[in-house]
Amino acid sequence: MAKRARGSGTLRKRSDGRWEGRIIIGKDENGKNIYKTVVCKKKYECEERLKALLDEKAEAEKQANETTENRYNNCKNPTVKEWIEIWINNYCKGYLKPTTVDGYEAIIKSYINPYIGNLHLKDLTTLTCQQYIMDIYENGRVNKERAKNNQKEVGLSSRTIKSVKIVLHAALQKAVDEEIIIKNPTNNLNLPKGRERGMRTLTKEESNRLLVEAHNSGCFEFYYLELTTGLRLGEITALEWEDFDAEKMSLRINKQAQRIDGVIRPETPKTKASIRTIALNKSCVDILNRLKKQQAKETKLMFPSPVTGTYRDQNGVLRQLKRMLKRAKLPDVRFHDLRHTCATIALEEGVDIKAVSNMLGHTDCGFTMNTYIHATDKLKQSAADKMQSAFEIGFNQAESNKMIENLDTNSETISGP
Repeated sequence: MAKRARGSGTLRKRSDGRWEGRIIIGKDENGKNIYKTVVCKKKYECEERLKALLDEKAEAEKQANETTENRYNNCKNPTVKEWIEIWINNYCKGYLKPTTVDGYEAIIKSYINPYIGNLHLKDLTTLTCQQYIMDIYENGRVNKERAKNNQKEVGLSSRTIKSVKIVLHAALQKAVDEEIIIKNPTNNLNLPKGRERGMRTLTKEESNRLLVEAHNSGCFEFYYLELTTGLRLGEITALEWEDFDAEKMSLRINKQAQRIDGVIRPETPKTKASIRTIALNKSCVDILNRLKKQQAKETKLMFPSPVTGTYRDQNGVLRQLKRMLKRAKLPDVRFHDLRHTCATIALEEGVDIKAVSNMLGHTDCGFTMNTYIHATDKLKQSAADKMQSAFEIGFNQAESNKMIENLDTNSETISGP
C-alpha cells in the first residue's frame, strides 16, 4: 500500500473487515493529539469521508486564521483610523498614564480621524500631512459657530497644532517600526507659529483684589494657598490633611486629582520632580489650621466638594474663578495663570530661581527661567543695579578725580604758558 502524504490522515483496514480513516484535529491541554475517526464498509467510501473531514478541518483553520487576523488587526495597509486604534490599544494603554491616553484620544477624535482617518497609511506623504496641518490650523475648531459668535478664530492655536503633530508623529513612527510604511511623513512638517494665547499674570494689586473677592465668595483659603505656592489645579484639589505639617510649616505634594472614565481619583504627579515638599508662610499655616478646625473631624480632603464631600470638580473651580474675576473686574485669566502669577511675583520679589523652580515642581531651573523670562529680565536689571550700588563709592571717587583733572587741564589752557 502506498504511503499517504503528510497531513492527509491515515487509512487502514480493521480486523472486522471495515475501513477506518483518522485525522488529527488538535491537541488537548496536556499536548496529546485529538483524533476524529470515520468507519465504512467500503474503502472508497472511507476515502471520500476522510477527504470530507480534511476539507472540513482546512475550512475551520482558515476561519480561525481570519478571526485571529481580524482580532489582532494584522492588516498590511491600514487606514489612519485603523492604525491609530491599533496604536492606542496596544502601544499606549497600559504604558502611558490614563490621563495621557484620554488626551490622545480626544485629539484623535476631534482633529485627526475627521480629516485624514480614511486615508491609507501608504498614501500619506509629507505634502498631504502639511496640507492637513494647515487646514486644521485655519478651520480646525470643533464648534466653529460658537467661535464666530464669540468673535474668536475658527482655527486652532499653535499649541494645539503642536499637540496634534506629536500624536500623529508618534503613531506613524510606530508604523515605521513595524515596517508598515517606509518613512514617517510627519518628520519635516513646518508648524505654523503665532495665534498663541500665552500666559497672562495678575499684578500684586490685582492678586490682592482677587483674594478679597475669594473671601467674599467663601474660598479664601483655597486661593491664598494657590497664589502663595503656585500649585497645579490637580495638585491643590487632591490635597489631604495628612499632607499638611503645621509644625514644620510644610506641605507634601505627591498626587493630583484627575477625571478618568468619568470618575475623579488621585493619580501620581506629572513628573518625578512634581513629588515635592514645599514651605508655607506663617499666614498660610494659620488659615489652614483654622480651616481644619471648621471642618468635620473625619474630613480627609483639604478642599472637598461642598456638594459630594469628595474631590472637587475642576470644571466647577474654573467656572467659580471666572465669576470672581468678573465681579472683581479683573483680567480673564486661566486658573493656570495663577500659578504663573505666583512664580512671577516670587521672582520679582527676589526669590532665588532654584527655590521657585523647586516650589513649582519643575524638572530643572532652565525651564523655569525660559518660562518666566519676562520676570528674569527684571531680575537681571535688578542685579545690575545692585552691582552699581556695591561699587558706588569707588565709582563716585573716580568720577570726582576725573572732574578735578579736567578742571586742572582747562585751567592750564586758559592761563597759557
